[in-house]
Amino acid sequence: QQQQQAPRSPRHRQPIDGTEVEMRYGYDYSESRPGPVQVYTLAGLAASCPQLALHYEQLNNGFPGPLSLTAGGASRASVVAFCNAKAASSAAVGSEQDQVLWSLLGIIVQHNGLVTSNHQSTLENTDPVTSDIAHMLLKNVVLEPFPPRPAPNPASISQLQTLLVLGEKAEACELAVREGLWDQALMLSSRLSADMFNDVMARWMDDTIPRHSPMRGLYMLYAGRGPIAGSSPVFSAHDLRQWRATLAAIISNPTAGDRDYIVHLGDSLRAAGQTVAAHVCYLCAGGAVGALSQKDSRLVLCGYEHRFRVRHLLLPEVVQATEVVEYAQLLRKQGFVPDFHLFRFMYAQWLAEAGLYAAAFAYCDTIARTIRDTTAAQLSLGVNHASGASSQYPRLFLQQLTDLVARLRACDPAAAARSTMTDFWRDQSRALEKPAIGAETVSGRTSALGGLLPPSSEQPPGSLSPQTFSQQQQQQEYAQQQQQQ
Repeated sequence: QQQQQAPRSPRHRQPIDGTEVEMRYGYDYSESRPGPVQVYTLAGLAASCPQLALHYEQLNNGFPGPLSLTAGGASRASVVAFCNAKAASSAAVGSEQDQVLWSLLGIIVQHNGLVTSNHQSTLENTDPVTSDIAHMLLKNVVLEPFPPRPAPNPASISQLQTLLVLGEKAEACELAVREGLWDQALMLSSRLSADMFNDVMARWMDDTIPRHSPMRGLYMLYAGRGPIAGSSPVFSAHDLRQWRATLAAIISNPTAGDRDYIVHLGDSLRAAGQTVAAHVCYLCAGGAVGALSQKDSRLVLCGYEHRFRVRHLLLPEVVQATEVVEYAQLLRKQGFVPDFHLFRFMYAQWLAEAGLYAAAFAYCDTIARTIRDTTAAQLSLGVNHASGASSQYPRLFLQQLTDLVARLRACDPAAAARSTMTDFWRDQSRALEKPAIGAETVSGRTSALGGLLPPSSEQPPGSLSPQTFSQQQQQQEYAQQQQQQ
């Protein structure tokens, strides 16, 4: 303060990343050097950072979001076109599982969110949904041939004939199994008992059908030997080589236990580190997207293993794929994806950082619409929130959402003028001006969804959960306050 301040340097305009940016130098002290304030655009920085370049590229990939069924929302045809384009681009770079995932999402949206019809097995697969999915799964898949089988022993056939003439059907069946005369064994066991037939069929599969063959899983279901729901994965990496053909065979031939088998196949793929393939299986089994706070959720973010720690890179396309899944659920009247408003808010922040203010504002409006609809559903069930219409959502989340909208309104007044949720933002701002009632912590941990979701103690430390998401936001706010002071 005792040093004499030099006059300010004159303003000038300097091209930064091809854009004229107004620059102003700081004060020139006698014992310090003048430092320019450098201003960069995200597009310019992305050229020197591969991860940032990929992040920026995916934000500008033409995704027709936010997806909703309200008037003015993206059409179903535009969503299908985007999914097909993503599948084609994934195939061009050799990403097989991403290609299958985006192709599946396109088919599901094309058929109004349906994965399969509740039809019984017939002579041919006439269900258009499963037919389209099966043909997509088998595209460019080469089925491995069976190994050659030795010719039957004529002496064994003569001995079998003798036992049958004497009426010894059980001994004849056992002889046929022991000598590998499987056609005779299956015929005889079908006349003995259902348990004998299923046992012979299982032994025939073990002896003649390779473990990776798609026929094996189908015949296991026919024999009543499908995996038990909730059991540990039993497929090895060798068995999973033709998972696409196996999945196509199961969904094309509906039978008892087929959904459990598909989920079990997905669990095996997930245990082998093939997350995208596992999520394809879960979607084909008709599974819905689960919540972060539920330990048994298999699918939370489409194409992303949510059990990874926070430091693992989360790309915009993961949020986009999950939003397509939610859109498909809305098409079949299945409701919103739980906890997804957190990631939609994160996506809106990414859009704002990339300068896409209108798209970011549209996403904030979609979040507000979700809050309004879920609040109305809660009120219809008799749930009363004394501290405001949206108090089932944490105050910190609502405050950050409202702050982002205020900044976007200043950046893009035209987008703010097009908002259909103006009344909501006004009421929300007034509600946040009131002092908070009660605490948003339970046993010292913050619940990211307030009264809707209880805090979970099952999450691994540092995992991507609503609790750590909210705690990180609080830490960032505290750090910003300390820096300002």
